[in-house]
Amino acid sequence: MPWLAVHLFHLSGTRVTYFETGSGDTTLDYIQNLLFIVAAAVATIVWSALDRRRKEYGTLRGWLGILLRLTLALTLFAYGFSKIVPLQFRPPNPLRLTETYGESSPMGLLWIFMGASMPYTIFSGLAEAFAAALLVFRRTALLGALAAVAVLLNIVMLNFCYDVPVKLYSSNLLLMALFLLLPDVSRLANVFLLNRTVPPANLTVPRLPKRWMRVTANVALPLLLVIFVAMGLRGHLFALRSLEAGYTAPINGGFDVEAIQINGQPAAAVDPSNADWKQIFADKNHWLLRKTDGTSSYFSPTYRPKTNSVELMSARTRSTFDFDYSWTDADHLVLKGKLGNETFVAHLQKIDEKKFLLTSRGFHWISEYPFNR
Repeated sequence: MPWLAVHLFHLSGTRVTYFETGSGDTTLDYIQNLLFIVAAAVATIVWSALDRRRKEYGTLRGWLGILLRLTLALTLFAYGFSKIVPLQFRPPNPLRLTETYGESSPMGLLWIFMGASMPYTIFSGLAEAFAAALLVFRRTALLGALAAVAVLLNIVMLNFCYDVPVKLYSSNLLLMALFLLLPDVSRLANVFLLNRTVPPANLTVPRLPKRWMRVTANVALPLLLVIFVAMGLRGHLFALRSLEAGYTAPINGGFDVEAIQINGQPAAAVDPSNADWKQIFADKNHWLLRKTDGTSSYFSPTYRPKTNSVELMSARTRSTFDFDYSWTDADHLVLKGKLGNETFVAHLQKIDEKKFLLTSRGFHWISEYPFNR
């Protein structure tokens, strides 16, 4: 793929280099999918030429169908579990809650939309897991494929319309589900469009040669499904606890800057450039300083709980700053340190997440008027 990117498409730089981006729609990903298509086309031509006397591949198609069903089911289970146990979408934190809509990317807005309602997030995960469970068994596989198409079509549209960089992957999953429907297209058309009766589906599958193999497969499949679901949910719950523990820190949450003093005097009267702190957002691994002009600076914190101090390393300049911190009460924090040769003191007030309408409005059975703000 990198060779093709350089020599065929005349690309260079990061677009031809493998590195972790979190995106599934990189240049190399598109070239990879192109290679898949080309390889499949060439293999089809060669195979068809060499085996042109064979009329059909029933057994091979049967095994391919089983492989695709299980692959799609395992993938949908994984995505479903990450929503049933809220890992993929998290409730909006103070940083998100204090941003304007205009500051959000389309993908960020989608993540806020999903994370703002845990019941809807869990429902969407259950829909994915429901389709996955139906796909596992041959008697419910057709219904599972239909459910998977409905679920995945919605996911594909969200990825395309909100610029989520999983367009290729989700499209391939949707194509898998559509492929599974192909043997039953005429039957589905007769039922849903032409109002005709249809014969029962052919549920035969490739037959294993030994009886003990068939018995083992019939027992193992339900057992493995139960084990996979139990272990999957257990793993996601463990990951959720680890994620929440990762946010726990001596200083955690969002803070409004109430006042700043330099050498004991109001900072604006001494050095206005050091008085432009507006808000601070902190957790175990990150600090973000939002300034009054809307720009932000990022830092990596190293906490020293024994001395009530924290070292901040600038993500841009790699320079470090040391601050002592003290809580005057549960909602007020004081930072003291040095900026150059000057003594710096910042008084912070914790942002109450419950004051935001998005997190406090809640659910109402009765609404005399639409509350649309």
